[in-house]
Amino acid sequence: MSTDQSQNGQVGELSQRYREIRRARPAARVTSRGVLWIAIGAAAVVMCVCAGMVVLALGVGRGVVWLIQEGGNAQKTVDAYMRAMRDKDPEAAYELFSTRAKRTTSLARLQELVEGGSYVLVEGYESAEVSSINITMGVNRDPGGPQGRVAEVSGTLRYAGGHQGEFEAVLEQEGGRWWLYGINVMVSPEKLDDRPQE
Repeated sequence: MSTDQSQNGQVGELSQRYREIRRARPAARVTSRGVLWIAIGAAAVVMCVCAGMVVLALGVGRGVVWLIQEGGNAQKTVDAYMRAMRDKDPEAAYELFSTRAKRTTSLARLQELVEGGSYVLVEGYESAEVSSINITMGVNRDPGGPQGRVAEVSGTLRYAGGHQGEFEAVLEQEGGRWWLYGINVMVSPEKLDDRPQE
C-alpha cells in the first residue's frame, strides 16, 4: 500500500469517528430561555455598574459643592478684611482674625499697615476671587499655629484703575466660620508706580 492510500485511509477513519461522535452527542442548542437568562444577567451587570457610577458621582458632586461653598465663605472673609483695611478700619479687620492668630498679630500692626507705606496693598481694593483652596483637618505641632480645620487659600485681587494683585491666606475654622490666621498680599509693579507721590 502506498503512503497516499494509507493517509487517505486514516483520514477516512477519522471522518467516520467524528460522524459517529456527532450522532451520539447532539449539538448544544441555544434556547430562547437561555438567551433570556443571558440578557437578564447582562442587564443586571449594566445596572450595577450604572448604580455604582451614580453613587460615585453623587459623592464627588457633594464634595465639590461643599468645597465651592467653603471657598465662597473663605473668600467672604478675605474680602471683608481687604475692605476694612482699604477703609482704614483696622479694628474691623482685626475682628476677622482667629482667636489663635490674635495671640501673634496685634491691632497695632494692622494700624501701622493702613497708616504707612504698605497702604498701597489695599488702596483702591474692589474685589477678591479665590482660585485655589486646600482644606485640611489636623493638629499643628506648634501650639500657636493654625489648628483643626484649616484652609490655605490663594487668588486674585482687583483694584480701581484695572490693577490686579494676588493673595495667599491661611484661615482657621472656629464655630463653623472661617477666620484669618494670616494673609499675604502682593500687587503688580504698575500699581506701585501709579500711586500718588507724597
